[in-house]
Amino acid sequence: MQDAPLRSAIYSFLLDRFEFYLQESRKVHPQVARAIRRARTAGDLQEVSGQLVAYGKIASFSEKLNVEVGTPQVLAVAGLLKRAANIQRQARERGVQFPHAETPELLADAAEQELARQVTEVDAQIQKSYGEEKYGEVITAIAGLQPVLNAFFDSVMVMVDDTQLRDNRLALLARTESTVRWAADLSELASL
Repeated sequence: MQDAPLRSAIYSFLLDRFEFYLQESRKVHPQVARAIRRARTAGDLQEVSGQLVAYGKIASFSEKLNVEVGTPQVLAVAGLLKRAANIQRQARERGVQFPHAETPELLADAAEQELARQVTEVDAQIQKSYGEEKYGEVITAIAGLQPVLNAFFDSVMVMVDDTQLRDNRLALLARTESTVRWAADLSELASL
């Protein structure tokens, strides 16, 4: 498939234009537009046959997120997701490879068990509410992760010597981030 690099370049160009459109036409804050551009919903559009979300829905969601972006709940969960992303990035830089989903039997601490449970619920809520165009509910569901993420970071050490436990905790963080990133990469909003 020789045209894959060309398709990728064209797709990247289209996403750049969409990000610009959100800022200029929809008056979305640049960091919100970037968070939306990095969302998995935008990535889903690369495969025409797998379109689950149309650009119009993404633009409407970006406007709602733009209104809510300054709230303490959104900023707090954005900061926690940035922390989760940084831990994963540092692990990868050290050559640690971990799965994209955790093994439930290896969730040793109550805080990580609760985070896993909540992420599953939030994932279902995000999908349902986004599909129904109830974007406020999407943001509320994401912001609802703040207490369990706080509890996780307060009581669970991710980078432990036990590699199986460490990799499982990294996988849980990856799934958490991926669940939220379906709608928007909120870690982009941590510095607002």
